[in-house]
Amino acid sequence: MQKAGTKIFGRICFALFIWMLSDIGGDRALAANAVTLNAENKFTLTAPKGTKFIREQGVDSFVGKFTHPEFEIGFDYGWYSYSGSELTQDSRYTTRNVTIDRRPAAIITGPSREQSCKGQYAGLFIPAVSMADGDPTRLYMRACVYDAERLPVLIGIFESLRFKKP
Repeated sequence: MQKAGTKIFGRICFALFIWMLSDIGGDRALAANAVTLNAENKFTLTAPKGTKFIREQGVDSFVGKFTHPEFEIGFDYGWYSYSGSELTQDSRYTTRNVTIDRRPAAIITGPSREQSCKGQYAGLFIPAVSMADGDPTRLYMRACVYDAERLPVLIGIFESLRFKKP
């Protein structure tokens, strides 16, 4: 029963994501209001038009961010990426187990964790995007929006992730 509830919740979030991307009151298609961004052939995601990908310098992993006037999503993709385990134990945060591109994942939402953000936090943790030499390559994404009403947009972006085959 929980899996059915999770699927329904995911569909509701995706529908809200499409609605928020659409021109409210207009009839333009989603494609006119969203872009698919390629993170250097590691993965793609769909986000509102105006979102930009910026690669950052990483020490031991692929790091970067997706910026938009209403949000910023940072990510760390590699063996040593943050696991999010302490957030799943914190009662201030809600954890939803999902499947992203056929991989088990967790989306965690709650109050902001960073000084620079006075709003709501959304995080995505994928513990094993792929395996290399017996070690998992992880993906951690973190984002901030100033009000909870914008969280469905972030969740929709997370759920749009598609990984490139190695």
